[in-house]
Amino acid sequence: MKRSLILLILVLAFSACKELFLQIRENIIRTGVVNFVGSDNAIVTGLLLDVADENGEPVLAHGHCWATTENPTLEVNEGFIDYGPAQQFGEFISLLNDLSPETIYYVRAFAQDASGVQYGDNIRFIPGLVTTDFVTNISTNTAWPRGP
Repeated sequence: MKRSLILLILVLAFSACKELFLQIRENIIRTGVVNFVGSDNAIVTGLLLDVADENGEPVLAHGHCWATTENPTLEVNEGFIDYGPAQQFGEFISLLNDLSPETIYYVRAFAQDASGVQYGDNIRFIPGLVTTDFVTNISTNTAWPRGP
């Protein structure tokens, strides 16, 4: 009787752990952070947590998509960068170009497998016009801007 009870507890514990593992692994992509915002560009990161989903389906494409409306997708966007199939998991970086200054943008990472597309969270950012009052220490390759 004790042996049956212990076996039942172990089976329930392992099945509960497997279910928890699948719930955690549902989304294999995360939108990172916007590291730099220029007047017409931005650098954003993403994090690919695995090269396959919970069913073992390989990641066929991954990257970032962006738009001036929330929740950009591969179908509805103002631009996207696709790095193709995932060779390894980890961080990736995208340079978003040709953005309009002083416009609100939303960007998110994506990962696509045979089952569909998964998206990370939206990140909102605004490219801006860079202005300064004056510049000092001007040389061939550098200058120090001063002011607001």
